[in-house]
Amino acid sequence: MRIKEVPFNSKEYYKLCKLREEELRIPLGLRLSKEDVSNENEHHHFGSFEEEEALACLILVPIQNNRLKMRQVCTLSSHQGKGIGAKMLEFAENWAKKNNYNFMQCNARENAAPFYLKFGYEIKGDLFEEIGIPHYLMEKKISE
Repeated sequence: MRIKEVPFNSKEYYKLCKLREEELRIPLGLRLSKEDVSNENEHHHFGSFEEEEALACLILVPIQNNRLKMRQVCTLSSHQGKGIGAKMLEFAENWAKKNNYNFMQCNARENAAPFYLKFGYEIKGDLFEEIGIPHYLMEKKISE
């Protein structure tokens, strides 16, 4: 398994889009649209791959000088529980530190909040609804 940053509009980027659609969208009765990806050329895309297969993904979006928003985090359902998500999170946090970001935040689905809590993320505020399901705003200070 290898984890790496993936260039926008590359063959691997489209594999990650397919994974996102299958794991995050279709279960909610949604599809990944052109509008959903229209500004992703300005985002940082990360993927975990085994040979040619995309196993996990996440996107980091700069939102302020020293802050990133993590979004579209998922692992292929057949590979969940194997530590891939934890390795992806560690990779993304290390990338963020090397690129002078101090905070990472995400809108975590309610059922994913325990995962982020294990890695030092804190819930900020009340539960809210996004794409029809409950989420928490979560945040972590990753460097000084």
